[in-house]
Amino acid sequence: MEEKKGLSKYFWLLVIFIFILLVGFVIFAFIMNSRIKPDVVEKTKNGGDIQLNYSSSKNVFTLTDINPITDDAGIKLFEEGKYYDFSVSYNIKDASKFEYEIYLKKDSKLSTISDDDIRIYLEKESSGSYNSVLKPTKFIPLKQDSKLGTKKGNMIIVKDNVSSTGKKNYRLRMWLSNTSMMVIGNYSVEVNIKAVAK
Repeated sequence: MEEKKGLSKYFWLLVIFIFILLVGFVIFAFIMNSRIKPDVVEKTKNGGDIQLNYSSSKNVFTLTDINPITDDAGIKLFEEGKYYDFSVSYNIKDASKFEYEIYLKKDSKLSTISDDDIRIYLEKESSGSYNSVLKPTKFIPLKQDSKLGTKKGNMIIVKDNVSSTGKKNYRLRMWLSNTSMMVIGNYSVEVNIKAVAK
């Protein structure tokens, strides 16, 4: 009976010893594995280019000494200086598409007309003719920054995305609303773009 007890004691000591060895091996393997840094391959990709082009020398559209007119008359304004042509050209490379916003930044120093009294109207060229993409509306500033990064206080007039190289032409018009109590005034905006390649 005493021989069995002796064997049993040695057996359990051997089991504990093997268990400690296994735990030690697992801990050692974990430590060694955590020290091995994974290979990180960085590759710079060129999504492409997107550019806002202006018909004039700068991206500012300013109307001075304008009188109130109806929306119907404003839509048909063709006098020089009463409308502003610009285009968006894009060249897609590694990206699958571009998302972009065209926005207006009001020049508060030059603008005497209130945001509620100005009328903003935008058209886009299609097959040689211009069609409305923004009906006559007042200046509506963003209350917070947009997802693409247009800052609050500016007004987005176009949100679009493109998946191939090309160009889009736009025509912007502004006028003093005939419902305004003002009889004459000025209004000035910068035309800008925010774009993200995806």
